[in-house]
Amino acid sequence: MTTDPRKTVFAQLTSHLPIRRFHTLVKRYRGGYKVKAFSCLDQLLTMIFAQLAMCDSLRDIEASLSANPKSLYHLGIRSRIRRSTLADANEKRDARIFEKFAKILIVEARKLYAAEKPVPEIGAVVYAFDSTTISLCLELFPWAEFRKGKAGIKWTKQPASSVIKPSASPEPRQAPHIPSGFAASNTGIWRRGIVYEFLSNSFTLSALVIAKLYKQRWQVVLFFKWIKQHLRIKLFFGVSENAVHIQVWTALSAYLLLAIVKQRLSLPQELHEMTQTLRLHLFEKMPVLSMFFEQPPQNNSTSNDKQLALFD
Repeated sequence: MTTDPRKTVFAQLTSHLPIRRFHTLVKRYRGGYKVKAFSCLDQLLTMIFAQLAMCDSLRDIEASLSANPKSLYHLGIRSRIRRSTLADANEKRDARIFEKFAKILIVEARKLYAAEKPVPEIGAVVYAFDSTTISLCLELFPWAEFRKGKAGIKWTKQPASSVIKPSASPEPRQAPHIPSGFAASNTGIWRRGIVYEFLSNSFTLSALVIAKLYKQRWQVVLFFKWIKQHLRIKLFFGVSENAVHIQVWTALSAYLLLAIVKQRLSLPQELHEMTQTLRLHLFEKMPVLSMFFEQPPQNNSTSNDKQLALFD
């Protein structure tokens, strides 16, 4: 977890990843079985690079990383990148490796943001549930059909986790159990002459607190919107279910990596500003902090202070 200027910006970012835990997952799901080159770690770093660099295709990834082959080692990638090799890896390697790793990063990010309490009136953890559908072409992704002529996958945000499945998969009839002991009620709040009613199952919380909870629940919608706008989960590098899952989980890992770096380095910029800045400097060797904080101007003057100035 360094900002060593001798390392590339991308290597400094990925130093915040718990690589040992990733290797544990690779062993558990036999990700290295009969693999001689292009390891699972190379695959993870390549897919995260593709997200941060906004690559549109396998050819784009190959061109970006092959333009300067000597830089691959400094990015942390130990194998030469071929689009056929990456396509095969995304097709055949167990997607659970990348799913479990993304969920490890979720836990890490939650620890860093635990002190932030958007609704301080509630002295407990508040969970928000929501889902979004990522549309797919039915001809290319027949396994994801959910109605006639339509294909897509559903990404569901659940407490401390995420679930990705074809949109046709049935929804659970009951949400995961969260102890509360609440009953059902309606809560109204007045603003600018208009009364807004929010459905709630709490008789103890005030109308203002309920309104704040609904407002914070909107953060889940903004999360999905951010992912779709700033990462590559609409253009897929493979058409199999396994390849799609790996790409979505590595996109989530890229998002969580940015969130973790932002908190650990106390960066004031928003995530989209970080993404735009980092994208231009991934190959460069410079401290990450120098890109987000103004450096004091250096005085390179070698003139003698005792020398009289021509104009005073």
